[in-house]
Amino acid sequence: MIKTYILNMEKDVRKRAIIKSQLEHQKELDVYFFKAIEGKKLTEKELSEWVDMPAMTKRYHNFVTLPAIGCALSHWNVYKLMITQQDRYALILEDDALLSSDLANKIKQLEPLLLKNDPVAILLTPEFVYSTNDKVESFDNYDVYRLNNGIMNSGYILNQAAAVLLKEELFPIQYLADQWNEIINIGVKIFGVVPHLISYPDGLGEIGTSQHNNYQKSNLQKIRHYLAGIKGKVFVFLFIYMKGSRISTKNW
Repeated sequence: MIKTYILNMEKDVRKRAIIKSQLEHQKELDVYFFKAIEGKKLTEKELSEWVDMPAMTKRYHNFVTLPAIGCALSHWNVYKLMITQQDRYALILEDDALLSSDLANKIKQLEPLLLKNDPVAILLTPEFVYSTNDKVESFDNYDVYRLNNGIMNSGYILNQAAAVLLKEELFPIQYLADQWNEIINIGVKIFGVVPHLISYPDGLGEIGTSQHNNYQKSNLQKIRHYLAGIKGKVFVFLFIYMKGSRISTKNW
């Protein structure tokens, strides 16, 4: 059985029901529904004790919202629980995750990476940048790459060594939950699976919506954002794709 923590806020009854329906076909997952923190209900005292707000604001500006803080705290609390439960490794899911039908079998084939002494996390979702030169293994038409960056935390695996390191280094909270480049800098080795084993719905979700609403752009900022987008695409092609790097795509 694969220890699996699913982060679900008490209010999100519909999301809980949807992922429960998927779990009917995932019998090898030992599932624990973890009560996630609803950021909007955090008190000033809790924020001051649990969050390094000056560091967060300096790093992420208007992207620091209460839902985003609640998400980061929830993932950190799962790491604490992993240590208490002495999990060798665990699958960590957001409650809107979309699971591939053969997920457990694929995770079993990742065990040699996870059972090393090094702190390791493996991203099972798409949209991370990887180098074709950094492939570490292949199995069943899947490839595993060592990463230097990544986003999304809808579905990933963390081993015990990584949980111990992140429990110590991430508190008080000063990083958003899916900032894998920061976690790499802390000392966790990050890998990614291509093609992805876990997906997520389209749309912003509660965190994305809160960040979007918190960042109102002027017309000048919109023009700058549009031009930056064009520049970014040119950069991706010239300095990423031409050098052997790829962006893992969301296929479903």
